[in-house]
Amino acid sequence: MTPRYALCVLLLCGAISLPVQAQSFSTVTGRNHPEIDWRVATTEHFEVVHPARLGDIAAEAAPIAEATYDTLSATLDVAFDERIRVYLSDQDAIVNGFAVPFGTGYTDIWVNTNDWAASFSGTASWLRLVLAHELTHIFHYEAARSGLGVWALALGGSFPRVWTEGLAQYQAETWNAQRGERWLRAAVLDDALAYDDGRSLWNGRLLYASGHSQVRYFAQQHGDSTLTDLLHHKTDVLFGLAEVHDFEAAFRATAGQSYKTFYEQWRRDVNVYYNTLASQLETLDSLQTDTLAVPGRYVDGLAYSPDTSRIAALTQHSPARPVRRLHVIDPSTGAVTRGAEGAIEPPVAWHPSGERIAFSRRTRAAHGSLVDDVFVVDADGTDERRLTHGRRTSAPTFGPDGDRLAFVATEGGTANVHLRALKTGGTTRVTDYEGDVQITALRWHPTQDTLAFARVSEAERELVLYDLDTGASTALTDPATDDRRPVWSPDGSQLAYTSLRDGVPNAFVYDLSTHTHRRATHLVRGATVHDWVPADSAFGAESSRAAPEGALVTSTALSKARDGAFRLPAHRTARSVAPAVPGQYDDWTTTRPPRTIPQQLAPDPSLIESQGDYDALSNLTHRASGALPYYTSTDNFGIAGVTSWTEPLGTHTLNAAGSVSFTDPDEKSEVVATYLNRQLRPTIGLSLFSASSSGRIYGNDLLVEDRTGGALTVRWPLDWRVAPYVSTSFSTRLRYADLDPLDPDDFTALGPLSPPQAGQ
Repeated sequence: MTPRYALCVLLLCGAISLPVQAQSFSTVTGRNHPEIDWRVATTEHFEVVHPARLGDIAAEAAPIAEATYDTLSATLDVAFDERIRVYLSDQDAIVNGFAVPFGTGYTDIWVNTNDWAASFSGTASWLRLVLAHELTHIFHYEAARSGLGVWALALGGSFPRVWTEGLAQYQAETWNAQRGERWLRAAVLDDALAYDDGRSLWNGRLLYASGHSQVRYFAQQHGDSTLTDLLHHKTDVLFGLAEVHDFEAAFRATAGQSYKTFYEQWRRDVNVYYNTLASQLETLDSLQTDTLAVPGRYVDGLAYSPDTSRIAALTQHSPARPVRRLHVIDPSTGAVTRGAEGAIEPPVAWHPSGERIAFSRRTRAAHGSLVDDVFVVDADGTDERRLTHGRRTSAPTFGPDGDRLAFVATEGGTANVHLRALKTGGTTRVTDYEGDVQITALRWHPTQDTLAFARVSEAERELVLYDLDTGASTALTDPATDDRRPVWSPDGSQLAYTSLRDGVPNAFVYDLSTHTHRRATHLVRGATVHDWVPADSAFGAESSRAAPEGALVTSTALSKARDGAFRLPAHRTARSVAPAVPGQYDDWTTTRPPRTIPQQLAPDPSLIESQGDYDALSNLTHRASGALPYYTSTDNFGIAGVTSWTEPLGTHTLNAAGSVSFTDPDEKSEVVATYLNRQLRPTIGLSLFSASSSGRIYGNDLLVEDRTGGALTVRWPLDWRVAPYVSTSFSTRLRYADLDPLDPDDFTALGPLSPPQAGQ
């Protein structure tokens, strides 16, 4: 290999060590959305970038961001010289956000989503929860930052992701069921704390839970000031010429012990904690249950057909095949029919005729946005139809007459219940909620025009009955208990539901006539209620007297790697117990930072100092650059380097690598540059190159060519066929290259091969 070719390989490796395009809304969703008019609102410490149609979102985000800044700046001893950019989008119904360390740091967050209410617990709104979490990441990046920028990652140990996420949850959230307890408990009781073993579909949640628990435990054991010192600690590298943050070294220096020693101490104590809990609570084998055989290892939804002869099961197969599928099971024969698949959200609902099943699934809508819509499919898995288009729907449920379908639709961050006339296709909104309201798990009464659903409003979670005739709403539960997923009894006199008050889901029953609540399970691993079936269907006619009220159809985590589905007598009452654990083992669950970010913050437009149009080019952000001298021979030496820039919305990305030869700048200098533009609907890429490349064996030597030219590529995504796991696009490339072999005189005696020649 020639020295020049070796240099080119080094430069190209440096150029691609960073992703071609930094993470942005567009890279996650695969759509560019040129139709959005982006605006920016400036506060003391932030620039809040948002679509013009979300005119009020800055007033909501500003107090959250500024309160988070004040709290974290004091707690973590971090301040910023420039404003932090916050990008907010409602174009897709994605319950997520991410933070990026480039520049001062910026965060992209999806807002106005409804599904977060089912995925999370606690009293904070989605915007408060996700914005404070992502900003904690940015403060963490700044605390650990050194003069080497991202190149420090190559010289020092990176902060492990488990602690990165744990720190963000500790500073911005509470320890609760969905953000730690249920996932960590299952893993500890399995003695399977590894979140990277590939065994569980929930390993990602376990990573968050493990980190959250560890950081809380660290703060409880060593104090918050030590945690801050750990983030700031730096280690000398390059013979003392630079410094980087190394997690392992920082841990030893600040905590006085290795991370491995700390981990073993934490593992021992959480084992004592959870096994002590387990000794005082119910276990599955202590219940009178009837096990259901369902396909797949993870159970998301179960629904019996109206005549109880079949079961609709929404399951996922395994971590290796994480495909969510809807199956119809005939328990009498064991026959399983595969129906719809994709990003289907529970619950699913049978039509009273037993011929069709309705469900909500994420799909493409206008401008390629990712949102949920209502679909129906025949029970035999055929004739799938889409009933709504871009409505951001969830929880469809059929009326008892079979002529109407109720569903939840979200607009502008507000969820309301709508009715669809199945014969005409017309829809009508029946609730009149405003503001930040989410609705999940909608269920229609078996015989009456009454709906039950879980509602989150002003950070309060409660089960609600809604009378379609009068429009009256009745709250049934205490907002502090986090109750969800209501299920009607067959006669409509009672309502089973799932509560997260124990840190794991457990089954409860509400009696509409006596207005009383009854605990049905107190399982250490929890149980989620999916359906309620009559006695003769659940256990056979001969068992009706043993289970006069029928059975609750439930699922539980048998282990972190498998769920189980079972039925238990609906009339059972679990014994009431308040489990006790010695304080030294459970104090970490209530440990809090010395300063906490308020859970609820009212919009405050007075915090906005200015507003205006967003300019993408002026927000081009430096990711990394570097240059080093090189020497290959007395005839060729100089400087080689790389640089990378991106704009947080993904509209512009520029990467370049090259070298400047001091001995022969015209002939021996090299450059490779790429530019990606996502301002229009298609993604346009431009590359320019003048460098040695295409090293390959030619005869008895290595042929290297000097390649000069460029390429223009266009990729246009198409939504003409919208289906799960299907992506279609049109791509074209126009390319020109001038190829000139280096040292062609080395290839004069090649036998049957002709000497290499220049060409275009």
